[in-house]
Amino acid sequence: MTTAKPAPAESIPRKTMAQFTEAHIQLLEAVPDLVRDYPDQWVAFTDDGIVLSAKTSRELIELIKQAGMRPGDTPIKFLHTEVKGWLL
Repeated sequence: MTTAKPAPAESIPRKTMAQFTEAHIQLLEAVPDLVRDYPDQWVAFTDDGIVLSAKTSRELIELIKQAGMRPGDTPIKFLHTEVKGWLL
């Protein structure tokens, strides 16, 4: 049995990590507006800033591919409308 090992962080170009981080920050800053427009859906931005949304993560990944991107190229987020407390 073989297992996949993640690439070492130093093998990922810094520019790509910086771009992903910036896209993640933009997505988090947009959450209040996005949750209003896309409640209980998965969302991502294209490189052009277009919002992709779907009911399931698998559907969103297909939309990301259709937009000419790889699934790991952009952050995705599920927009919860119901906050559930933690039981510790």
